[in-house]
Amino acid sequence: MVRDFVVNIDWQRNIPILLESISEIGIGIVFLSFNIGSVIGYGFVLFGIIQLIRKVKTFHLSSTTLTIKRPLFPLKLFEESFCVDKIDKIEFIDLIGRGPYIKIYSIKKDGGFILAASKNKITEFESALLNLGIEVSRKDV
Repeated sequence: MVRDFVVNIDWQRNIPILLESISEIGIGIVFLSFNIGSVIGYGFVLFGIIQLIRKVKTFHLSSTTLTIKRPLFPLKLFEESFCVDKIDKIEFIDLIGRGPYIKIYSIKKDGGFILAASKNKITEFESALLNLGIEVSRKDV
């Protein structure tokens, strides 16, 4: 039995994501305050909030499932779950300009997510995956 492993939010690594979303919301508020294109203003605010919800993630690994949760969204609507038995392999990749990225190959579905975590946390995550018998590869992370 492998203990549950969690990659929590690393707010320090999420600062660019937060600033991007805050700037989009701010631009929308400026458009709304000057009554210039209220549709554009609402669009920027809505887009900024959605981006913030989508980009901030936590990864939860148990002996049966790997779940990617979005803690800023209260419903389970945007959660992704992968059965450990069905996962073929997992790749950790460094995307230029984006940072660490996790690509999950599964029998039922594939998924890719930005992984805003430190190298030490990624190494711990990798060893927890290896303990479950999942094939893991790591490129430039």
